[in-house]
Amino acid sequence: MYGIPLTICQLGIWLGTTFPLLKDTHAGGHLWNDLTGWSGDPHLSPFHLASYVAIGAGFWLIVAATWKVLHEAAQKDKLATAGLYAWVCHPQ
Repeated sequence: MYGIPLTICQLGIWLGTTFPLLKDTHAGGHLWNDLTGWSGDPHLSPFHLASYVAIGAGFWLIVAATWKVLHEAAQKDKLATAGLYAWVCHPQ
């Protein structure tokens, strides 16, 4: 839990007093929904659906950028420096 979630956790008391609309429930954990006034199911909000698209794009990028290129480089006993892997060099 690092980055944005940790920041929100650390700022929770201040956010709760500054933005009284934040709810102390599971639905209250969806910060963008509370700040924009989304009143429906938080799991069907535009923010949640956009996060699904971003997660899917991230998985696609990992697959397209690494797996094929790494497999070919391993077969040739070379360093992988081609394709998208040249820009997306993730330590995993």
